Amino acid sequence: MVDIVLRGNADEVDLEVCWMACNLDENNCVAHIAPKKTRRNCTENPYCISRLGLETFEELAQSESEPEVTERRNSSRQPCGLTNAGNFCYVNSFLQIWFNDLKFRQCIYNWRPSDNWTMPQTAKLNIEDVMNCLQKLFIAMQFTPFKSTHAGELIEVLRLNNQQQDVQEFHTRFFDTLERNMESHPNGLPILNVIWKLFESRIDQDLSCAYCEWKSTTTSEHRSLQLSIALHDNLVSAIQAFFAEEMLNDFQCQSGKCKYSGHVSRTSKFVQLPQVLVIQLKRYVVGRNLRARKLQHAFHFPRILTGQQLRPGVAGVLDYKLCAVMIHRGKRMDAGHYYDIIYEPNIGKWFIYNDDIVTETTAPGYSGRLTNRTMTAAAGGCYALIYRKLGTGVQRGPMQAPPPKVLTEVENKLEEDFARKKNDDGTAFAVWKRLIGERSVWLRQLWTELEVHNGMAFLDRPEDISFLPTALLCDILDKELTAPVSAVAIPLCAHNRLRPGLFTRGTLKAVNTSAARRLIKEYNVNMTLQNGADFCLECVWKIRAHFVAEFRGPRLHGDVEDFFYPGGAFVYIKVQKNTDPEVVNRHAFMWISRRKRSKNLLKIKMCSDQTVDDLKWRIFETIHHPPANQTLYRVRSITQRRQTVRLPDVELQGDWTLETALVPPNNLDEPLILILQAQEGDEDEDKDKQSASTTDVKEYKEEQSACTNSPEEDESEESSGTSNGAGFEDSAL
Repeated sequence: MVDIVLRGNADEVDLEVCWMACNLDENNCVAHIAPKKTRRNCTENPYCISRLGLETFEELAQSESEPEVTERRNSSRQPCGLTNAGNFCYVNSFLQIWFNDLKFRQCIYNWRPSDNWTMPQTAKLNIEDVMNCLQKLFIAMQFTPFKSTHAGELIEVLRLNNQQQDVQEFHTRFFDTLERNMESHPNGLPILNVIWKLFESRIDQDLSCAYCEWKSTTTSEHRSLQLSIALHDNLVSAIQAFFAEEMLNDFQCQSGKCKYSGHVSRTSKFVQLPQVLVIQLKRYVVGRNLRARKLQHAFHFPRILTGQQLRPGVAGVLDYKLCAVMIHRGKRMDAGHYYDIIYEPNIGKWFIYNDDIVTETTAPGYSGRLTNRTMTAAAGGCYALIYRKLGTGVQRGPMQAPPPKVLTEVENKLEEDFARKKNDDGTAFAVWKRLIGERSVWLRQLWTELEVHNGMAFLDRPEDISFLPTALLCDILDKELTAPVSAVAIPLCAHNRLRPGLFTRGTLKAVNTSAARRLIKEYNVNMTLQNGADFCLECVWKIRAHFVAEFRGPRLHGDVEDFFYPGGAFVYIKVQKNTDPEVVNRHAFMWISRRKRSKNLLKIKMCSDQTVDDLKWRIFETIHHPPANQTLYRVRSITQRRQTVRLPDVELQGDWTLETALVPPNNLDEPLILILQAQEGDEDEDKDKQSASTTDVKEYKEEQSACTNSPEEDESEESSGTSNGAGFEDSAL
């Protein structure tokens, strides 16, 4: 279309020619009117402002949907979830597991504060406040009519920040803090006795010398069993390896009789098993760069862990039954999401506890012998396993109620909130629908005022037509009533005027100036409005010179002819990742033939009126490297005496375009080559879009292959990142 207009108007370039070259001689768009409605915006018509998102408001306003009614939770069928108001999925995971342990729940219900207790000056937290909050939370989780509740008060008392923590470390620190502070409380000893009986185990470690028959035994107490799973794919194998005999080659016998090392062996065994066996799985290895890499291979576990597997050769040891699986979902240890698969003892079914969403599921793990090694969510992400000893870990008789005063207070508050929420549902829905309807009418009126019906009628008064970015109009409709509209700027040419290519690509839309000013004021948009008198006639002249031979006239710069590409040209980019700014000049990179140019090069089409900053965003879309860390160089060479001589590379500045690059007349045989120096920077880890360096990938593959073959799992990283204890420094733990 542009070449036809310019060929037919070769004598002169004025506003009318520019108007027609940018399709501003069109009328308002009728492609979206019944009966044949086009479902996409017309990019070739600058007056088309339909299908940008306004239809969503109209559909909502006309919908006949009914308000969602809050239904009372049936506690005999549906467990309670915990909402996640930040990065506290690890807290929710911890609480759900121990709430479903009936003995631990009864222990919390039996808690009573004391009027004679004062908080020690050396204590970092008030243990009474912690226990009171935990007691109220457990009451709410059991009796709430809502489908979920929240642990906000407990999180506030523990002074936890919004940085996600490792759930295993939180588990250890919580019970250590509980034990350390409960010892000074008058009513703390009964609570500690229950916790000790539930979790405490004893392991004997035997050292023996094969040379002089020296032996030594050390007994240690544990609340959990920490297993390395790097070389194992099932729990039984990992337990056997943990208790297997190990030769201590660097350990010297302590008997004083022999002076040699390498004869001492170490064996371990359970001498006392807990009622609840907590098995923490080490799902990571530490590489040469001291970074923890997550092991993502499938790790299978039985539903019944026999006594002989825990204490081989000892008769009368009871078996253990799986009651909970803690899962970490994510490809890295410093980010991810925690959730649980727990057996609900009162309902008698397995449920997935994913924050506030609780759904029924099948039992995880395997029964009998391990025959099926299929990757599942539980096998691929299990982070901790909870087993309960058969016959001793179940609450006998009905559970004793918590203090009547506390129970009544919590229940009354829950019932009041539920009644208020149920009454407000219909009112809130009516208000929402009324607001949507009013806003839909207002937006439809604004869009009608923005629409231009006859473009040529504004040729004599171009100031009455202004141009708004299509992205801005979509942004307004997308963020209506939810978020402020982002600041926007219209990209201008080197002469600080409107580029002609912005209209043919659908980047800008032509609207009435008065309505555009009203829109900018209403949404407080930070932009400078451009109108129909701001076209760059010089840029249109360059486009005409490309199509009309008599106006082309080569302009020589040395030995290279200057050409202008209105439709754009391909740019070929070689990526070099290094932090040294001089890496480009130290590596020879000569002219690339057409056959070789497609190998290991990025091929990006760049329009003639786009700058190097636009090109950097195109590169970001391709390799996900931030524009701020991109430095582009132009490869230059000349031929002297039939030899290609490399010239110093030139760094491209922000106003660089294809025109200033002096693109060769035949860009196919002599491609435009650029070198990208992609420097590594401290980017936000939540983006998770930057490619890993070749060295890191190689090290990771070596570590993974040395441990096991670990297939990748789908990742849903909704939390900020696990810091392995860094966030506990300011907390009460």
